[in-house]
Formats: sequence, structure tokens, C-alpha cells
Amino acid sequence: MSPRTNLKSLGAALTRLEAASGMGRKNCPVCRWYQRRSGPDPKNPEPYPGDLLTSKCEFCHSEYTTDLTGKSEEEREEIRLENSITLKDEYTDSRASAYRLWTWFQPWQKQIWKKLEEDQKPTDPNARASQKLCSELESLMKRRHKRLQAKYGEDPFPEHGRLARAIADAEPGRRKKMSFYVEGYRDLEWEETRCLISAQLEKIIWGEVWARTAAALEKVEREIEELIRADEAKLMATRVVFSPR
Repeated sequence: MSPRTNLKSLGAALTRLEAASGMGRKNCPVCRWYQRRSGPDPKNPEPYPGDLLTSKCEFCHSEYTTDLTGKSEEEREEIRLENSITLKDEYTDSRASAYRLWTWFQPWQKQIWKKLEEDQKPTDPNARASQKLCSELESLMKRRHKRLQAKYGEDPFPEHGRLARAIADAEPGRRKKMSFYVEGYRDLEWEETRCLISAQLEKIIWGEVWARTAAALEKVEREIEELIRADEAKLMATRVVFSPR
């Protein structure tokens, strides 16, 4: 029997053992979750080898592939970091902890929650399977976090949360109170807060503010200033109309 045949036999045996023990990619909630949104799209041309990122699941140790085709360098760096850190890192490494907090302030978080809601609509034929997978994933994560928190504490790097809260608490005082209700003003304020928090966390994670964050912050600050000037002009016009003659 050749060495290659031996390896195939061992691989097949391992697959059977994983299935019997409830492990392996087919049984791992994390792998099943990531398989739904990563990997090469069969409808697209074959990606270049350099555009494929191979990672290993920290739960079942199966390998999975993420397609980086069409991603910017910042997006690639983000995906590489996402696929390299473990849950334990979030409790033992300051950079990993800051990164996990940073993800909650990224625009794509809304897309993830929206997709979850769509997947679990009663009209979706796959809703029951999606709900079951989400439940399994949540249960797995809770158990792992509970063990890690018992060992390292619930919040080993509280300075990151304090930084985000300080920026959020300072925001209301940074802008003048609008004289009139302006639709979209509060949304712009939150977007500015999101960008400011992201910028500070990026300095911890990557040592610099990313270009896309700086551009988004510049854009939202310009839009806020335009609304403030429009509000001041509206207030002046009102004073002229109602001024005593």
C-alpha cells in the first residue's frame, strides 16, 4: 500500500470518527455558519491562489477557505486578522480585544443583522434550519466565553470600553443644539461617533487610522457643518420675519 493510499485511508477514518463524535466541519456550527458566507463563488471565475486565505477552525480544527478577490488591502488585512484570532485571544491580547470591539462599530454589522432577520422569516423555507444553526452557534459561543471569563475575567481590557464610552459621551456637547428639527441630523451625529471610536481603536489595532475611516469622518463632519449652517440661516430668516417694525 502506497503512502498516499495510507494518508487517504487515515483521512477517511478521521472523517468517520469526527462524524461519530459530533465533530468535523459538517457538525461544527462555526464552520457551517462561515461556509454560508465565505469561500469562492462557483459562479465566478477561478480565483488566483494569492486571493485565497486558508484558515483553521478553532473549534473542530477543520480548514476553510475565504476568497479575497476584489477586496481592498484594508479589507484583506481585516479578514486576515478576523481569521487569525481566537476567542482566547480576545481575553489575553489587547489588540484582539480592541479588534472585537471595533467590529461592532463597522457599517457591515447592520448587514449581518439584516441577513439574520431575513433568514429567520417564517416565509423563508430555510428559516427553521437557520434558526437551529444560530441557536447552536450561540450556545457554543456562550459555553466557550463562560469558561474563558472564569479564567481571565469578564473584561480583561476595560480601557477599550472606557475609550469608546468617553467618545460617545463627549459627542452631545460637541455640536450646537439645533433650533429646528432637521431630519437625519441625529443619524449623522451617530455616524460621526462611530467613525471617531473606530479611528481610536484602529490606532490600537493597526497603529494608524485607516483611510476609509478618515474619509468617512471627513465626509460626515462636512455634512453636519452644512446642516448647522442651514439651521442658522433658517433661524436668521425667522428672526427677520418676526422682528418688530
